Amino acid sequence: MRVARSAFGRSALSGTISSNYSRYGIVLDASGFANPVTNIATIDFSAGYQGILAEQPWAVSNRGLIEAAAPSASNVGVLITALGSVTNFPGATIAAGSGVVIEGYPAVVRNGGVIAGGLFDGAHLTHGGVVFNATGAWLTGAMHAAVVDGAAGTILNGGLMRAAGAGGAVLRAGGRIVNTGTLTAASYAATIAGGVGTVVNEGSISAGDVAVALAGGGGVENFGTLASGGEGVRAAGAGQVDNQDMLLAGTGPGVMLTSGGHVLNDGTIASQVAAGVSIAGGGTVANAGLISGASAGVVFSGGAGTVIDDGTISASSGAPVVFASGYANLLTVSGNATFSGAVDGANAIGAPVASTLVLADLGNYAFTQTAPAYRLGFYGTYGSGFTLVSVPPRLPKISGLGTGFTNFATIVNDGAWSFDASDAVAAGVTLVNAGAIEGSGVTLGKGGMLLNRDRPGIMAGGPAGIRYGNGGYIAGEVLPPSEAVYAGSASGGVTIVNDLAIYDRHTLGTGIVMLAGGTIANGALIAGDTAGISLVGPGLIVNDATSTHVSGGVTYETVGSISGTLGVTASGLTTIDNAGTISGSSAAVLLGAGYADRVVVRPGAAFVGLVDGGNAVGAGVVSTLELAQGAGTLAGLGTQFTDFGAIAVDAGATWTLGAASLASGATLDVAGTVVLGGSLSGGGVVVLEPGGEMAFVPGQAPAGVTIGLGGTVEVI
Repeated sequence: MRVARSAFGRSALSGTISSNYSRYGIVLDASGFANPVTNIATIDFSAGYQGILAEQPWAVSNRGLIEAAAPSASNVGVLITALGSVTNFPGATIAAGSGVVIEGYPAVVRNGGVIAGGLFDGAHLTHGGVVFNATGAWLTGAMHAAVVDGAAGTILNGGLMRAAGAGGAVLRAGGRIVNTGTLTAASYAATIAGGVGTVVNEGSISAGDVAVALAGGGGVENFGTLASGGEGVRAAGAGQVDNQDMLLAGTGPGVMLTSGGHVLNDGTIASQVAAGVSIAGGGTVANAGLISGASAGVVFSGGAGTVIDDGTISASSGAPVVFASGYANLLTVSGNATFSGAVDGANAIGAPVASTLVLADLGNYAFTQTAPAYRLGFYGTYGSGFTLVSVPPRLPKISGLGTGFTNFATIVNDGAWSFDASDAVAAGVTLVNAGAIEGSGVTLGKGGMLLNRDRPGIMAGGPAGIRYGNGGYIAGEVLPPSEAVYAGSASGGVTIVNDLAIYDRHTLGTGIVMLAGGTIANGALIAGDTAGISLVGPGLIVNDATSTHVSGGVTYETVGSISGTLGVTASGLTTIDNAGTISGSSAAVLLGAGYADRVVVRPGAAFVGLVDGGNAVGAGVVSTLELAQGAGTLAGLGTQFTDFGAIAVDAGATWTLGAASLASGATLDVAGTVVLGGSLSGGGVVVLEPGGEMAFVPGQAPAGVTIGLGGTVEVI
């Protein structure tokens, strides 16, 4: 601020102003004063004058009283128009229309007493610098308590800064405001414009309109109280807000980021009328405390939103979280997360852009990993190699998965959670389980997909310290009859991919129940007491020989295994493609009658127990046993493998059969090679396709079997 010059009183006292002055004030120059200069007297000056004026570089200290008799638009307590500094000691006062003004150069103002601008600013630096208001000091202004413009500035407040007008602490070219005292203003308490700014608060900041405003973006760290009758924090550029205590707003949002950014909350962010947090342009909210609002807890517009919740998000009259449609939104929740209502991912299932829900881990279960083998479940061992280290008495529980969390096309479980009967995965949704699920297991909707697999543990940022863990376990733990994974009669077309463990440990429990068809691809363990898999077709079950996955930088291999009293029981058109192990104490495979089912046997596959094709040989509908490409051995054809009217040996396959029986009406169709290692009896038909070959040792020629030649019969 530049003011008019008038006549000034002069003193010849070198370095110290000890005599009182009135009306005209003092002008400092090299001919009459030493530099630095200290005032210990009273300077009482009139309108149109300055208490102390320095037009050359000067350091001014005040231990007395510099006061305008009547503050006016043209008087200043201390005015320096060159490089300089002002120090106002405890007990000292500078008061005028403007308290301290330093023009033209970066400057420093230190206040330990009282500096007051009765009509304008308490302190004004026109070309950058530092304003320091110490503990117990007062820095006040009718317009601003302190202003720094022209270049980046710093305002440090440990006392009281108060503005009756526009702003308390104002930086107009970027910079930093640190408050450990009280900063208050009728309109804007802390404002940074013209560049990126940072505000750190460990005290109290309050305002009538906006507590903190960052016109050029930047960051706010709050360890105290921010309160406003309007908005708590507003950042017009990309901003980041870290709140560890209280951030309160009246008619506006607690935090408003207009160009995207991040909010980390470990305290309370609240708005009485608007949203707790509002972010335009997309951003992230990580919450381990309380975020509350009226219209919404958290709202995103114009960009993708990410919410990581380990606390409470609520709204008194709206949704707790409002995402914007058309963006890949992400919601991550821990077992501590609480929402006042349903959370909508904003993208309809099947839309080109999908939202994702992540169920995160808080480190509440642990396993040790040794040799490649099956994994452990929560309460039992299926194979060796994994030892249960710890498990909490109660896992965090998710309720209403399909109703409380809607329009999330992908749900990822990276923790250990208990599901209940309300946790149906909605139609068309994919559930990726890389953690552990117990309770009622998983219920899939029509067209849904379950991917049960492991991945390395990683750490996610944010105040909650959420940890994503290893896993891939689904365990049905409710009272029998029960199932670990359930797809009901209205849930056709589901897909389940299992690379680790799905099981139900109860008597009468089933690993997977699929009542309307679908696909199951298994590379590890599916088990239940009653059955490993119970399927109503049409369906496809593929049981791999091995599944390889990497965890913690180590590669592990599991063997495809399906087991139960019945390994697989199915009705409806079903194909089972087995390269691993399917076992059952009553039957490994039990297929229903009336459907042209197919069981494909890969080299190395094992069936422990009866394999029943479901259709008696000679019936109008034929089941097929297919021996696939490669070199394999099959024993028990006609005794262990029954009710298959067609047995097909694929081209490129070489199979050695033990003692076998081919019932009357059955056909063995050979497009590859069959080696009879034992007798082949019965009244069936062997058809050798062009290129097909049958070999047998002397004395083991097929008996009672008709051979249709299109290939080669060889005695070996």
